[in-house]
Amino acid sequence: MFNSLCNARAALVVLLAISLAGCQSPPTDAEQSSDPKAEKPMTDALDALPDGTEWVLVSATAAGLDRPEAQAIKLSVAPTRLSGTGGCNRFSSGYQIVDKKLVIGAAAATKMGCPGAVGEIEQLLFALLPQLSSAKMDGIHLVLQNDAGASLRFSPATPAGE
Repeated sequence: MFNSLCNARAALVVLLAISLAGCQSPPTDAEQSSDPKAEKPMTDALDALPDGTEWVLVSATAAGLDRPEAQAIKLSVAPTRLSGTGGCNRFSSGYQIVDKKLVIGAAAATKMGCPGAVGEIEQLLFALLPQLSSAKMDGIHLVLQNDAGASLRFSPATPAGE
């Protein structure tokens, strides 16, 4: 009888523990922010671009750059210099941020012939770069935008923690 009473108590303790585990409150904002992969809200304009990171275009609202082929666009950021590929040619350009306003110079690029959509997209990108005037972080995404609202949204080429 003692054995069955102990087994019954042990079963009650296990059931109680399982029941209480289901009653756990959701994490607070402070607890959620400790997760490095958690999305963070959009920041104000940046004082500096996050250098040392390679970025891949994931979406664009700029006319002509909102096509799937544009996702071949890659961007690398170094202090005062942007470089990358427009999908065919490599490019490089100087940049600075003055009073939270992004200023990008004209892009110098290799001159390979790029037929079709890739060539069109690349020309649109090279024309848009000097028009981009703000840089913000939206979670892990870098968002570059011009005064008319056309934007390029980049994700890190290798997400943090991988």
